[in-house]
Amino acid sequence: LDAGLVKGKPALAYPARRSGSDFVGSYVQATSPDGSAFNAPVDVFPIATGHYGIWLIDAGGHPAIVRALSSTNLGFARANDADGSSWAAPQDIGAFPTVNETRLNADSPHGIPTLIFRDSANNDELMVQRATDAQGSGWLPPMIGAPELGEHPSMEWVASGLAVSYGLGGDLWYRKIN
Repeated sequence: LDAGLVKGKPALAYPARRSGSDFVGSYVQATSPDGSAFNAPVDVFPIATGHYGIWLIDAGGHPAIVRALSSTNLGFARANDADGSSWAAPQDIGAFPTVNETRLNADSPHGIPTLIFRDSANNDELMVQRATDAQGSGWLPPMIGAPELGEHPSMEWVASGLAVSYGLGGDLWYRKIN
């Protein structure tokens, strides 16, 4: 489950059981900024049993969802409209050595979908991967965000560059990425 604001209105992305053990990633948005009423939920993509996470971001003014397809694979879907009533087909972002909810975060600095994740194939470094556009139609190769293991990573666009923060050994860390 992940919550956020999309075009100033509360929104949720969440796994919903539809039949038996089948789950889907669903999206719902409030009809007004106070969240007093919500539109009907929209099913965006299937999720395998034992899903590993779902994250809601605002990608260029449209809701988008990053979801873990398995413990090593991520996908991305972006709505065709600002209210999330229609969605583009989900895309496979690619294989990731480690996907764990405490070691992955998704955001959209400047409207471009961006992931930060722990990479067990590279000494547990925190890696950053950005889409090539707000639609997430392509993804750049991952780059090192921090050269050490980190928990609960987050990111923000700061002074014309991406910055990451994370926990490590009981301490908080902040690192600017150019």
